[in-house]
Amino acid sequence: KKFNLLTAAIALALPAVATSHSAITTDGLNNVASMQAKQLASINKLDDTVSLENISTALQAEAIANIKQANPNATVRQNQTTGIIEAMYGIAMPTSGATAEEAARNFIAANPNLFSGLNVAQLEYNPHRSKAALGGQLVRLDQAIAGVKVLHSGVGLVIDKNNNVRAVMADYAPFIDVTMASALDGASAVSAAEIDLLQNQRNIPAQMLEALQPGFDAITKSLGVFATPHPEQIIVKTGGEHKLAWQFYYYSTNPFGVFKYVIDAQSGDVLSRQDQVKTIVPVTEESPLPQTADYFPTFPPITQGLKDECKIEDANGNEIEAPIGMERIGLRKFNDSNRVSGVEGLLTGKHAL
Repeated sequence: KKFNLLTAAIALALPAVATSHSAITTDGLNNVASMQAKQLASINKLDDTVSLENISTALQAEAIANIKQANPNATVRQNQTTGIIEAMYGIAMPTSGATAEEAARNFIAANPNLFSGLNVAQLEYNPHRSKAALGGQLVRLDQAIAGVKVLHSGVGLVIDKNNNVRAVMADYAPFIDVTMASALDGASAVSAAEIDLLQNQRNIPAQMLEALQPGFDAITKSLGVFATPHPEQIIVKTGGEHKLAWQFYYYSTNPFGVFKYVIDAQSGDVLSRQDQVKTIVPVTEESPLPQTADYFPTFPPITQGLKDECKIEDANGNEIEAPIGMERIGLRKFNDSNRVSGVEGLLTGKHAL
């Protein structure tokens, strides 16, 4: 929800930066455009390679076998490293509860062999990702320790109107162990981000800054609460372990961007820096946008993994990033009327919808 609001604010404000360039010469405008197009490189030290304990046991295997016997159409997909049940569907397993949240919690508590290593008390109901679905409810429970959420960890369940669990999606940290004492407070984490940005400032002439200032002011106004960092604690995976960190958005005019930061709560290191403003190099005759298309000379192989789990695999069953046989080719002819541009949230062009 926060990300959607932030994206909308940026989209509404960016045209003001473009119109504020009118006082600059053509050469100056090109320099500013080129400068803005060169975004500050991202930092991402977050990973999913934490050494988690494998929870696969004979009791889990027995529980899965019983589910498949009672539900012949059931599909159960487990993480090969941890044994966690990432997805289970094609089922109708009864649960109970006065609310969808209570029914979800009761289901997890009643099936400890399916969710080994997960403490039900660590699950927090997420109202923003829980909604009506398939005639019932989609329930999202986030994993949290002492009220601090574990990034991208939790359990999702689809429960029908008769209180039958129809699907389960899970990605949690079993038997998680993390130091919850923070050496840095939120203000110190923001200071670490400011130091990081200061080291990446660019030399922008005073005349250009003067012309850009009205646009920067418009963005500050549109961002509202996001114009000021509001750090919150979060638990992330990095360097092979779970760590306590601070996460927040930081609006900067130099270097320009709205950066999402994740700062290590112990060391102050920048674990992640992602600019939420997306730009492209201005289109010129010297550097036009590439006109390409994805083309399939032959059909990708229909493997068992593709049919059962929607995995993209080669003929030997090895999972790959793109379907085999896909080629990105350059177009010899391109109708410019197919281009679509956007200003203030409105798309324009012959084929814009």
